[in-house]
Amino acid sequence: MDSWRTQELLATELKKCAHLIPQEMLCEHVAPLLFQMARESTYLVRRASMQSLIHVIRYIPDVRRRNHILKHFRTEWARGKVYWTRLAFIDGAQCAYHVFSSKLFAEMFKEEVLEMMNDPVPNVRLRLVRFFSVLAPNWKEYSEFQATISRLAEDVDRQVAKDAKELLDALPGLERPGPNQLLDDMKLEEAELLFFVNRSSKKKKTTKLPSASAQGDNLDISTKDSYGDGTRTIADAAAASLQLPQAESTSKEIIPRDALSPSSGKADPQG
Repeated sequence: MDSWRTQELLATELKKCAHLIPQEMLCEHVAPLLFQMARESTYLVRRASMQSLIHVIRYIPDVRRRNHILKHFRTEWARGKVYWTRLAFIDGAQCAYHVFSSKLFAEMFKEEVLEMMNDPVPNVRLRLVRFFSVLAPNWKEYSEFQATISRLAEDVDRQVAKDAKELLDALPGLERPGPNQLLDDMKLEEAELLFFVNRSSKKKKTTKLPSASAQGDNLDISTKDSYGDGTRTIADAAAASLQLPQAESTSKEIIPRDALSPSSGKADPQG
């Protein structure tokens, strides 16, 4: 795909249909493609790819495989060697804030997002402060969140310090989420509990996937697990999450709840 507009459209459409794509395809084909487009194309494609990736992660039922992709997203993008990978991580995290429940979002992104206050590039810290203004109503009572903003209010970059100081002064007056927002968040959390499943790792078969890094390293992603007797299928878990009738299965119940490296690449000036 030579046209960046075609790539942006593809990423947007993948986001819309992520819930219809089988887990194997999401892990082995869709996620690697999105990482590759994000690394090799323009800022608009990168932003669309990050948003699509978050929806892909949301519809991977196996918690272990979901976290495997998240680990690479955090370590290779949030701590990437080029600044635009870190900006892309913030774009992805901002999308995730609206996709996941507040509890699961904090579990997956809180530590890495707060650590980014130490980023050496002012534009990354500035983008972070502006993302914090979105998080503030839910996070304003976290002591580590307040401490992070206080640190940024003393930043050596004038604009970062200004925006952080304004946010810090506004924190006491920010309203907590209302009853409707809390109810919506509770519904998201219930859907996540029904959808995500932890799986025993007794046996697994792995496949080598081409990395999203320019070096072309390989990443092992588990493709099959030993379900054995006494498990619920992923299709059943997905049906429960989407409130669809579950297909009959001869198997029993599973224990509910368990690419790629853009370590280098071509940055475009729009980042």
